[in-house]
Amino acid sequence: MEITDELLQEIDPEQLPHPYHQIVEVVGIKGALQIAEQFGGTYVYFPKVEGAIRKARDKLIQKEFDGTNYKQLARKYKLSESWIREIVDNKDDNQLEMQFG
Repeated sequence: MEITDELLQEIDPEQLPHPYHQIVEVVGIKGALQIAEQFGGTYVYFPKVEGAIRKARDKLIQKEFDGTNYKQLARKYKLSESWIREIVDNKDDNQLEMQFG
């Protein structure tokens, strides 16, 4: 079914089934219905956002690392200093693998 602007104006979000309520709050009614069209009738699992953005976050940490700013990066990204060291050390390991692998 095509979701037209005319149809959207007639929909009362409160009358939609329960799973739609939170989705409507985040992406609006049109977005919620588009998600339903794409995934309706299936089970969709959303991993925690931390897992979804981890690689991008680690890349930023590696770019911002100046050799001494473990504590500042730990505060900024709400991680422990030892975790920052792990992220920075993994960058060095990955570079070696790429150069010699």
